[in-house]
Amino acid sequence: MNSGRRNKKALVFFTLHPSVEAARKNLHGNKFKNLSLFNCFVNNTLNVISRAKESADFDLIVSSDSPSIKEKLNTSDKLNFLFLNQSGETFEERYNGTLEETFKLGYEKVVIIGNDCLQLNSGLINETFNKLDETDTVLGPAGDGGFYIAGMNFFNPNLFKNVRWYTSNVLNDIRLNLQKCNINCYYLPSFTDIDNKDDLIDFFSDEASISTPIYFLLIRIYFPEFLIFAMLIESNRKLYSGFKLKTIQKPPPTIL
Repeated sequence: MNSGRRNKKALVFFTLHPSVEAARKNLHGNKFKNLSLFNCFVNNTLNVISRAKESADFDLIVSSDSPSIKEKLNTSDKLNFLFLNQSGETFEERYNGTLEETFKLGYEKVVIIGNDCLQLNSGLINETFNKLDETDTVLGPAGDGGFYIAGMNFFNPNLFKNVRWYTSNVLNDIRLNLQKCNINCYYLPSFTDIDNKDDLIDFFSDEASISTPIYFLLIRIYFPEFLIFAMLIESNRKLYSGFKLKTIQKPPPTIL
């Protein structure tokens, strides 16, 4: 990233190293495939960011727990970015710390995303930046009670204070903080983020998911018995636009 004058807008990619994510979340019984899934999540997010930058002007900041992720990002995508090392014992400390440091760099509009909302697209990122011209804060609710994207025009340490992270109360707690701080907020459409196996199966079963670039790649990893069928569908997206894996309720026992 250019060390001279920075853009006024920054997109923060807040993520753990894929190996750490894979150790925390078990989406697949096979450890190798579980790690492959999280590598896919990171690469998918980078692709979404690349597409967003084609139509919007913002700086990219990567906030992670491990500097070693820089090697992965540099080899997987030619995106210029500033790296921030996450610090703090709790998620709240790391998240607030990243936002505070980003605003201290001089940015006036900051949008922050993770890697676990597979339905996130470039349009939603750009819409978040645009809405910050009209409101103080933007949030994208997640189906589990959390959020998949946040945008803000200023840093307020109380916005994410005393939030019951990793529970279904996250968004409600933030809404209460918004009211207490008298901060207005625009809400984007609700999407699902991937925290467990059931979330991933729901993603496969959602008709809207078939249009996401990562859909068939994940099927190839998760459901090898569908590999040929998935490749056939992928090569005929328009023909099979109505296809969805409704019959899949849980991972076949043979692959767990």
